[in-house]
Parts: sequence; C-alpha cells; structure tokens
Amino acid sequence: MLGLGLIGVSVHSAPIELVGALTLKMDDRAERLTALKKEFGLDEIVYLATCNRVEFIFFARNLEPVYRLRKKLPAFFREALGNLRLEGAHLYSREGLEVVKHVYSVASSLDSLVIGESQIQHQIRDAFSFAEESNLIGDELRRLFQNAFRVGKKVRRQTDLGDKRVSMATLAHAPIDRFIAEVGEVRAAIIGVGPMCSELALHFSERGVTDVKIVSRTKVRAEEAASQFGAEGVGLVDFICDPSDVNLICTSTAAPHAIFWKADAERILGAQKNRGRLMFVDLAVPRDVDDEVLEIEGVTLEHIGSLRELAEPGAEHCEKTIDEANTIVVHETKKYLAAHIERFLGPLFQMSVDGAEAYVDFGLDGLFSTKLKDLGESGRGAIRYWVTEKLLPHVLHETQRNISRVLTQMRSDSDDGNPSPVLEGAFEAVGPRADRRES
Repeated sequence: MLGLGLIGVSVHSAPIELVGALTLKMDDRAERLTALKKEFGLDEIVYLATCNRVEFIFFARNLEPVYRLRKKLPAFFREALGNLRLEGAHLYSREGLEVVKHVYSVASSLDSLVIGESQIQHQIRDAFSFAEESNLIGDELRRLFQNAFRVGKKVRRQTDLGDKRVSMATLAHAPIDRFIAEVGEVRAAIIGVGPMCSELALHFSERGVTDVKIVSRTKVRAEEAASQFGAEGVGLVDFICDPSDVNLICTSTAAPHAIFWKADAERILGAQKNRGRLMFVDLAVPRDVDDEVLEIEGVTLEHIGSLRELAEPGAEHCEKTIDEANTIVVHETKKYLAAHIERFLGPLFQMSVDGAEAYVDFGLDGLFSTKLKDLGESGRGAIRYWVTEKLLPHVLHETQRNISRVLTQMRSDSDDGNPSPVLEGAFEAVGPRADRRES
C-alpha cells in the first residue's frame, strides 16, 4: 500500500564484520546507491550506516516484494564481502507501515545499542542530507524522514529517555574503567576526532587520566581537537610509524579497512618503557583493529560486537520509559497512516468524479440517440442540465461529505489518541505485526 521497504543488517543479526562489509565508502557512496536504486527498480533510497547497523530504506511505486530484494543484496555486495558469507538470516527486512514504525523507533533511539543515546539523530539527519544532496530521494522518503525527526524529538521531550548523558561511547566505559583499575597508570591514545572520540576524551578526564593523545589523519586537525581537552595532537601516520608509550588505544574512524594490524601492535608494545599490556577499544564500523592483534601476548581487544552484550541489561532499568516511548511511536505511525489515506483518497475521489461525469455524458448521448431521439434540443438541454448540474453533484457531494466525515474523525482520533474504528482497521490490515511472515 505504501510502497516502502527496508533491508538491513546489524550486530543483533550478524557478526560485526558483515556490518562493516556492507558499509559503503564515502568516495563512491552516491554512485553505488544510484546503481542499487536502478538494479532494484527503486524510485527513492536513503542509506543509514551507524556503528551497529547498515540499512537501506527505499520507496518504489511498483515495489517488488521486499523479501525478493533481500535475496538479491548479497550479490550486489559480492566484491565487498570477499570470503565472508552473508546468509539470509543475517539480514532483516520491513515493508509498508513496518518501515514507518522502524524508522520512528530508530530516530527515537529505541533500537540503539545504548537506548536513549542522541548521536543516532545526527546520523539519521546526515543520511537524509546525503540522500538529498545526491538526488536519491523524493517526496515520499522526505515526508517519512521529516516526520521521523519530529517523532524523535517528541519522544525525548515527553519521556525520560533523553535525560541521561549516554552515547555509543558509553559502552566502552566499563572495560576502560576495569583496565584503569587493573593497570593503574594509563597512557591513552584516541584515534579519530568525531563525537564518540570526544566522549571518550571527556571520560578519561573524569577518571583522572591526564596522559592522552588525540590522533587524526592530519596533525593540524588532531591538535585542534586536542586543545579542547588539554591533550597532545598527533598525526596518524606519525603515531603508527613511531608510536610513543601508550597502553590503551580507543579508535573510531571512518576508514574503509583496518588501520591496526599485528605488526602495529608489536611496534606499539615495543615503544613502551616497560613492555606490559595493550588494550584496544574499537568502536568503528568497519573495524579499525584486526583480530590478529590478539595473537600477541598482553594484547586485549573490545569492539562493537563484544560490547553489545553490555548494553542489553541496561534496558531493563528504564522499562516504563521505553513503554512510553513505544506508545508514542505506535501512535505516530497511525497518524502517518491516516495522513496517507487522506492523500490517497483525494486523487481517488477526483478520479471517481471525472469517471462519473464521463459516464453520465456517455449515457445521455446514448439515450438521446435511441429512446429519446425525437426529443428536441430544448428538452435534451433541460435533461442534461438537471442530471449533470443537479443530480450528479448532489450524489457526489453526499459521498464527499461521508469521506470527509471519516477523515475528520481519523485526524481527530489520531491527534487525541482515541481509537478510530476506520483507522484501527486499516492499521490492523497493513500495520506492523509481530507474527507477519515473509515468503
């Protein structure tokens, strides 16, 4: 009914390596999405990539069943997947109103690893802006995402979901604090200058870690970011080739491949004054740190895939807030459906009017050429006037009034939260259902 579809992969459904493989590089992202749009027969597409998910949200007037498109996706990413095997179970898909509810939930951070984190709102806006700038979307997805921004704000405003300062970087706090307690003297390096890296720098400051280096591709950018935290700025190449004495590295870059390998870890350990332990905290997707570093004694590694288990127990502590947020999301999804029905019925009614007028003209012409062929022009004119200007408008007006009454009731009910039989029936017919199966 809505022509909306979604295919995604996340750390909940697949290894983090598969999420990384489906992450499109920025330098050819628009070109790849345009190719995907053409291959799948789509009219609009938005690509959303975060540290724990990759999703393709799309619209097509003649949308092929989404489960079929899902089966095609591995072939499109064959080169990026390499030796990785992308199974059907790794991917999830949504269709129709399920897409609306899912996007609203994501924008409200209800689907985040850290429920209530605010970074997802910026990531969705960035994804939307990129799609706009790349001419990948039109009215349908523009309407969906603009509504999603509004719903996300409403959830944070009307619930306690946004009261605490949490982010994806919050996942790293527990292992970092444990490492600080075990090692004592921590000498840290933060690779990247994005929001998560700033959160980590602030956490180090709160934990009394003063020996911190901020590392970026250029030394100038690194020094600029480091100045906010009283840290030292270092260029990435300089840091990797000639590392200083560090024992904790937190990294979150947009690099399309790993930047730390076994040889790099050996070099960093060798630069320590007293060779001991080295911990990597990798918050990047695709991963910044290759698993081969674990072959070295004394090296430990945490990444999104391993950290996600830390996020799950936290959701239980705000169950009431999550229920309140989910109620808002479902209510707003019904409002979206009501607005769609209204947009759909307007043109449909006009088509009915045009068809009725054409049918009346055709019928009168036939009547005047057969049974009333002897009727004069004056009589024919009077009949035509009475039927087309009096009878037909009255019938159509009654129909229009009944439709308007239903639409008004739906708008009123969706605004005040009371269930409308018409809207509830439509929602049950096409809305999100837990038991909905894909062929």
